[in-house]
Amino acid sequence: MEPTTDATELSFVEAQAVLSKHSMKLATAKDDLEQAERDAAMHTSPGRLAVYETDTEKDAVRSRWQRHLEQADADAMRITETIQRDTGRIHRQLESPGALSLSDGEWLRVGSMAPIVERKARTAPLAEVLAEVRGAFQRGDRAAMAAWLDAGRERLRTPSAKTEDGRVPMPEADTVRADLYRLLGQIKDGLADTSAKPLKERLAKVVGQSGDLAGRVTRRRAERELAAEVASGKRIPFPTRG
Repeated sequence: MEPTTDATELSFVEAQAVLSKHSMKLATAKDDLEQAERDAAMHTSPGRLAVYETDTEKDAVRSRWQRHLEQADADAMRITETIQRDTGRIHRQLESPGALSLSDGEWLRVGSMAPIVERKARTAPLAEVLAEVRGAFQRGDRAAMAAWLDAGRERLRTPSAKTEDGRVPMPEADTVRADLYRLLGQIKDGLADTSAKPLKERLAKVVGQSGDLAGRVTRRRAERELAAEVASGKRIPFPTRG
């Protein structure tokens, strides 16, 4: 089992170390997968199989190298699954309100206004939430913007919210939701800790590497399944142009 990060929050340095370790593991897994493909192709080639006298022997060789490929696929997928968990956790940490660049005094103000902001974000009409966020943005009130950032994003995940008397309002205009989404994005970028930029870039690179490896394994599995169905007669191969 590949080790994963524990439940404690990582520093930027620790997160970079985790991503570096995973980047190296992905490179090794890619090399191992390619080597397994080359070995299987070589040992199941017509020239190599010609040394065996019976079809049973040839089928046994093919089956052995098929299992070898399946094991290489499984090993690669275990690595990508572990990496997906760790990169997901680092991403959530970078996207959390605690990753914003605020002073101690601003964080104190965020804490004091958070209960009121969260309650209003849950119950007020979306247009009113947008007005509150826009007001904080126009005033340049960093603490208020930070308080509304997480509450506003949580509200956007909820299609509709009940009013204080328990009624469900009419569906809110898409334009209001779009405006709030864009404004929250501006606030997030404006309050972001710029020292996290290298970590975000490394995170994006490792996520891309992991996705490429997982995609390669998925395609290989689909190709082998198709070949097996064609060989068994369950599926007729699509005719190729001459």
